[in-house]
Amino acid sequence: MALKGGRGPSIWDEFVRIPGYFDMINIIYVGMIPNNATGDVSVDEYHFYKEDIDIMKDYNFDAYRFSISWSRIFPSN
Repeated sequence: MALKGGRGPSIWDEFVRIPGYFDMINIIYVGMIPNNATGDVSVDEYHFYKEDIDIMKDYNFDAYRFSISWSRIFPSN
């Protein structure tokens, strides 16, 4: 999911795939990372942004902050 739409790998994408990463993290943060989650999907705004905007309209929000990953802007650098 993280690489969908032409996005290249980010530092975080690479970091969580270091061999032994989850062994080390699970010792430090016992039980805090369910199923060795990587953040590849997270809240999945890539697919749900329209629904999210509709919800914000329902709550009369007047501002919306979002970010775009550098690895989406420069996928190969």
